Amino acid sequence: MVFLLARAMQRLRDATTNISRVGRPSKIPPLPVFAEFIGECCVGKTTLLTMMQEFYIDKPLPSKLCLSMRADDPREAVREGQRAASLHKELSTEDGLASTVAERRTDYFLYAGDAAAAQLQVCDSVGQALTKVDSPADRSKLYERYKERLCRANVVWLVVRCPSDVSENDPQLKNDIRLGQRYRRAALSAHAGTAQRVSVVILITKLDAVFDSAQRAQETLTESAIRKMLSELIGMIEASEVLHSAVVMPVSAIGFATLTAQAGGSRATLRPGGRCQPFNVQGVMPWSILHGILPQETGLTVRQSEMRSRVITMLEADLRELNPWMCKIR
Repeated sequence: MVFLLARAMQRLRDATTNISRVGRPSKIPPLPVFAEFIGECCVGKTTLLTMMQEFYIDKPLPSKLCLSMRADDPREAVREGQRAASLHKELSTEDGLASTVAERRTDYFLYAGDAAAAQLQVCDSVGQALTKVDSPADRSKLYERYKERLCRANVVWLVVRCPSDVSENDPQLKNDIRLGQRYRRAALSAHAGTAQRVSVVILITKLDAVFDSAQRAQETLTESAIRKMLSELIGMIEASEVLHSAVVMPVSAIGFATLTAQAGGSRATLRPGGRCQPFNVQGVMPWSILHGILPQETGLTVRQSEMRSRVITMLEADLRELNPWMCKIR
């Protein structure tokens, strides 16, 4: 009798569990977007990424979509806040910013309400691993891991420094373009013969080192000036058969008139009590997520496809509202 009663109770529990499972919709896996930097050391990758996080993470977009860190580990937001504070501290000393010596992977989630619609994975690469051909073994391992990520990326952030004379003949710019060309080709050629398409954002960084204001930068870097300055790089990108879309975004991670020169010509530091005020970085992540998921048309569940269509519409509206300064290549 006791045995029969126990079996009946177990069946009741199983039935209740099954009803609960049917009534609770399963999670929709977020659409993955893998973004990878291309750029050597000292082009401003780490500062740019840190400032984008500090100013635009956990702040709703116009559509109410919201970029955030991992919801299941709120400590990530605390760690990123500590990194931003450390960056401001480094900028306040004459030693300046230290080069990135360790990879740092960060996962950002685009939330539509409480549902993660897309996942943007970014790894802050070690620039020296791209340029030091006689690197020690540990850095060679970084390079091999970087190549693997680059071949998987469906969004590439190609970083070049703004030349002081805004000329295509600037030696540093030519070096940045040469490096960018080689790694960009590796990223895009990895997808030759496949259905995957890659989008490219060319980030012209350190505008604040050349111009004293955003207005001056925009007056000088017209679309024709940008196309002339980056003509070689743009031409190669346009010729790619696996390219989905590409833009140029001139940015400043620190902002204009935030640094002050020190006596004796030493390194400029952050003004006392000053804070970084990044310029034109608001569109980098939304554009990257949008153009990372636009080519993802196959292999989706019905609910994923519905979510994708909804998010595309919202992100397109967000970018119109944010109106970032960019030069469209394709």
